[in-house]
Amino acid sequence: MSNILLTGPPGVGKTTIIQKIVEQLDCPKRGFYTEEMREDGRRKGFMLVTLDGKKAHLSGTDIESSHWVSHYAVCVENIDEIAVPAIIPAEFDELIVVDEIGKMECCSEKFRHTIVTALNAPNLLLGTIPMGGTGFIRALKNRDDVKIVPVTKKNRTNLPQILLEEIKPLLQQQHYPEKQLPGKEHIPPRHHPAQKYPEPATYE
Repeated sequence: MSNILLTGPPGVGKTTIIQKIVEQLDCPKRGFYTEEMREDGRRKGFMLVTLDGKKAHLSGTDIESSHWVSHYAVCVENIDEIAVPAIIPAEFDELIVVDEIGKMECCSEKFRHTIVTALNAPNLLLGTIPMGGTGFIRALKNRDDVKIVPVTKKNRTNLPQILLEEIKPLLQQQHYPEKQLPGKEHIPPRHHPAQKYPEPATYE
């Protein structure tokens, strides 16, 4: 297992947990977060914010686009130009942060291709993904190298420390990877048996 994805209802604290974990890890990091845009107390859309400080609209109610999720127009160009480069690992010891792998981000074909490449890489990927999901999102959640961690109001306070204890040994293993970085060599398909991970109660 080299990828950890948090899931839970909107507003439960998934992004906050990831931010707390990232702040406490002394290792190279790359990736992006999504932030709400609000005006007069109403949500107007979302911003992409990379770990190296780039910002761009992900979606909004006043953006022109042919791609829509709910009542938000999605800026696929910004996903391609800002989010995608941010999640391509360049070194073995980088932590990849992806918040989130959602319907908006998946409007981009380039993002869908790149997230699979990132999951295949030897780097640890820490991200968020919606509850439920069909098609592409469900396939990602069913990968045998992905650990799905449910976030609830009950467990969210303790989760950062619990996950830090799991993540630190995994980051150490990245110095001796069995897989190659994307673009370095062909990464063959996996044929590992499905792994059994702790039930949600483990994280309560």
